Amino acid sequence: MNSGNYGKLRVKTIIERNIRNIILFNTKELGFVSVNKIDINDDFSLVKIYVSFLNENSYDLFNLIKKKIPYFRCELASKMSLRKVPNILFIFDDRFIINKKMDELLKKNN
Repeated sequence: MNSGNYGKLRVKTIIERNIRNIILFNTKELGFVSVNKIDINDDFSLVKIYVSFLNENSYDLFNLIKKKIPYFRCELASKMSLRKVPNILFIFDDRFIINKKMDELLKKNN
């Protein structure tokens, strides 16, 4: 691995850690938010954050977290010295809901 790739990997890791901390420690009104995956493109201009919620009103909470994107970008900027703070895109990860529904169906059929 050349030093350029190591530097990018290091920056991606730092961005990911900071975003996880910002979301998990500054979103009390959202209940339990699970950050399942974070993808960062090669030029650090976009961060895709896959989230799920353990509450019944998951879609409402997802809309609320999307409204807080400016706050998350501001927090990220205060924690890192980047030339440009990446755009944030939240993606609703519904695997938890789907798995829960499948479990309920399987229990009904047994």
